[in-house]
Amino acid sequence: MIFSNHAHMFPKQLREDGDVPHLLALLDACEIDKSVCFAPFAKRFHESAQFCDVNVNEWLAKEIRGNDRLVGFGTIDVSEGARPISDQVQQIYELGFKGIKIHPAFQEIKVNGTKAYQIYQKAEELGLFVSFHTGLHWHRISDYQMLLFDDITWDFPNLNFSLEHVGGYSMFRLALLVMCNNKRNPHVFAGLTSVEPENGYLGPWSLTDEELETLIYQTGEDRTMFGLDFPYKGIDYVQSAMARIRRLQITDEAKANILGGTLERMLFKEDAQ
Repeated sequence: MIFSNHAHMFPKQLREDGDVPHLLALLDACEIDKSVCFAPFAKRFHESAQFCDVNVNEWLAKEIRGNDRLVGFGTIDVSEGARPISDQVQQIYELGFKGIKIHPAFQEIKVNGTKAYQIYQKAEELGLFVSFHTGLHWHRISDYQMLLFDDITWDFPNLNFSLEHVGGYSMFRLALLVMCNNKRNPHVFAGLTSVEPENGYLGPWSLTDEELETLIYQTGEDRTMFGLDFPYKGIDYVQSAMARIRRLQITDEAKANILGGTLERMLFKEDAQ
C-alpha cells in the first residue's frame, strides 16, 4: 500500500485544481492508495467573501466524508479574535482527523511561542500528529529556524511530528541534527515533500540523493515519509519523485516505509493494537 502525506485542499472556487476530484485523479494516476489531506488555513478563507465565515476544518470534514482514501488533518486559526486554540484542537479531534498542519512562516507563529505551545499541549493530550512546514518561506527566520524544533522534542516528549521538506536546501543539516538528537525517544519524522531538484539545479527545498540516503542511515529506516504537496505539484512531478525514492541506495524496507509504512503506523497505531 502507498500512503502519502501533504495534500493541501481547496474549494474549487479558490483553486480550480485543488479539490477532491483533482486529488483523487492524481492518486489514481500515481497508483497511490490513500493520502493525508490538509484543511486550508483560515487566512486563505478570510480572503474570500464567499468563504470568510466558513470553518475550514468543518469544510474539509464534509468534503472527504465517506471516502476512506482521504485522511483529514486540521489547521488552527491563530488570528486575533479566533476561538480558543484548545477548543480548535478539540474540534479537530472530534471531527475524526488524525493530525494538524502548521506552517509557522505563513501563519506568522513562532515555533516555540505561547500560541504554538497551546497547540502542542492539546495535540499531545489527544494523540494528534503534527506536520510542520520547515525551510525558507519569506518570514522572520528567527520564528521558524530549525533548532527551535528541538525545544518541542524536549518539552512535548509524546508529541509525534514531521519536519516537512526536512528544512530544505538551506536548513537540511540542522533538521538532521534535530532528528538525531531525538534518537533516544524517536518522535520526530522527516517529510520528503517537494525535495526534487529544479531544472537540474538545487532549489530552496531540494535535497540530493546523498542527503536522502544519509538521512535514512543516520535516523533509521522508519522515520521518513513521502508527501505530495498537492496541488502545487502535479502528476508528473509526483511520479518522478516516487521513482527517485525507488532508485535510492537504501533497503526495500526503508523504501516501503517512506512510501506509506511509517505514516500508516504513526496515524493508525492504536487501530493496529
